[in-house]
Amino acid sequence: MAIALDQLNHATPADFTAATGDTFERAPWIAAAVAARRPFATVTALHEAMMGALSAAPREQQLEFLRGHPDLAAKAVLTDDSAREQASVGLDSLGKEERVRFHRLNDAYKARFGFPQAPMDLLADVTTEPGKLVRMHVTSGFPFWTGSTWEWELGEPARAETGTGVLFRHYGFGAGYPEIDLAHTAQTWAQIMVRLAGYVADGSPQPFFPAS
Repeated sequence: MAIALDQLNHATPADFTAATGDTFERAPWIAAAVAARRPFATVTALHEAMMGALSAAPREQQLEFLRGHPDLAAKAVLTDDSAREQASVGLDSLGKEERVRFHRLNDAYKARFGFPQAPMDLLADVTTEPGKLVRMHVTSGFPFWTGSTWEWELGEPARAETGTGVLFRHYGFGAGYPEIDLAHTAQTWAQIMVRLAGYVADGSPQPFFPAS
């Protein structure tokens, strides 16, 4: 059930955490950490506060958060969100050999880095028009992304008097890609673009998780 931002702003800390605790899967402590920072003017401000709480957490707590995320094509019981996420890229319908390969890659990645991640090679053909366009056509990777295209088009800035505007597009998804996962993809790209813009502005990398 949808909850209005005003209701979240006026809820008790416990009710706020209960309502928003699943925003970061299996990590309600992130929601609890920002409860005292209310009220939030926008949902974006709330999300940015949560991202800040995660980035500011001790490294071991960040690693615990990462380790709580399920493996791809996992044998374990998934939350509803993870089940939808993995099904959206075809991981619920892998053949026996594909599933064995995923499990082997999962184990190798965790052995090396200590937490689960996406053991997926995303390959793309890249074409450029210097000063105008960079186009990447995905040739292999997640099923619904294969055949899709990423574009960065350079042009006049839309909101500033000087500088260069960048128009990003990601299109051509495979048939059957759920609308909710298109929304998740758009949100992820938006977060990446914000960090890239910060990197261009001040030269400081802005990863999702700070380096140790």
